[in-house]
Amino acid sequence: VTIPPDRILLYRIEPRVKINTFKGTIKRIENGVVSEVTVATGGIELVVQMSQSTLSHLNLKVGDEVYIKIPIRHLRVYTLPV
Repeated sequence: VTIPPDRILLYRIEPRVKINTFKGTIKRIENGVVSEVTVATGGIELVVQMSQSTLSHLNLKVGDEVYIKIPIRHLRVYTLPV
């Protein structure tokens, strides 16, 4: 399964619609023109890409609890040859 990192949505408060929404903890933040926020949830880590201005606006820090939402239309499932 692949999920483009710029298609994962990140919220500080729990969204009203909870479909494909997971609570997680920020493990790492890499600043840049396109910043990357690594969120641990359910034993996996997801990388969320966002602009520097969005990162500043959300005022995120390592250790913060956040909610990530994965829109189903952006999931890609591949099968591997046996």
